[in-house]
Order: sequence, then structure tokens, then C-alpha cells
Amino acid sequence: MISPTHVKEFLVSHFPELAPELNVPENQHSLPRQLRIFAVFTQQAAEEGSLTTLKECLVVADLLRAEDEQLAHAIQNTYLRGLHFKQNAYSAQLARLLMPTQLYAVFARN
Repeated sequence: MISPTHVKEFLVSHFPELAPELNVPENQHSLPRQLRIFAVFTQQAAEEGSLTTLKECLVVADLLRAEDEQLAHAIQNTYLRGLHFKQNAYSAQLARLLMPTQLYAVFARN
């Protein structure tokens, strides 16, 4: 399994603004906490209409999902469940349009 340190470094390399929160001691070694932080960041991008950031978040989540089977389960059970895209038609449409195909297939099953 990929370590939480690797996931944290990967997320920070794409989203440096997450570094302060991900580097808090109780977060830096906890994959579930890291993925919840990333889900909140993704949700905020959607709510703010920052489509470029939203699309990048979804691509990064898909890259993480594809790296390792256990990480794929963590993305499904923590990250995707932290997104509230099914609550309104606009968010659901954004998910469908911006999520990579494999990630959307997992999301749609949840």
C-alpha cells in the first residue's frame, strides 16, 4: 500500500495550498484525514465555480485511485463520499462532465 506520506506529498505537489493543513501532525500520517481534507477542498472548488481546480482535483483523485488497490478503496470510501455532488442537478452535471471515466464509474456506484 502507498504510504500516507506519499499521498500527502502527491497532493501538495498538485495543490500547495493544502500543505498547511496536511502537514499538521495528526493529519500527515492519516490517509483518511488527508482524503477528507482533499474532499473538502474539491467540494469548495465546485461550490465556488472554480472549474479548473475542480477538474484538476478529480484528475488527481483518479491518479491516486489507479495507483494501488487499497488506495482505490480509500478514494471510494472516504474521498468520493466526502463529495456532495449528488445533492443538486448542477453538481451532478459537473461530476459527470469533469470526472475521469473510471472515477465517475466508481462515484456513480456509491
